[in-house]
Amino acid sequence: MLKFTTSIRSFLEDNKRNIWFGSDREGVCLLHNGKFQYFTTENGLSHNQVRNIYEDKNGVICFECGKGLSIYDGQKMSIYKERNYDSTKQWKLGDKDIWFKGDEIEGYNKFEKDTTQ
Repeated sequence: MLKFTTSIRSFLEDNKRNIWFGSDREGVCLLHNGKFQYFTTENGLSHNQVRNIYEDKNGVICFECGKGLSIYDGQKMSIYKERNYDSTKQWKLGDKDIWFKGDEIEGYNKFEKDTTQ
């Protein structure tokens, strides 16, 4: 049984038929072969709020979290590091780019309330 006590914000069935559940405050859970595996900030997730879950064509799972982007390659969870490009000289939009919205306030935007306080 899923052990989240807060709401589920997102879910995904990946190409291997695993189910991913993103919670409001408790990280993400992977359901694989009838067993649950949990990922939180304690084992590599950038934030315990998981807003959206995506899978790329290589099977890499991306998590849009309350603070940052995390990726799971099937072995380990990593935090995607922001690169600071000079937008007029160094960066060009490519076919493989992934875009996520940014928040005005770290963690929550003005349309959401912080329920952790």
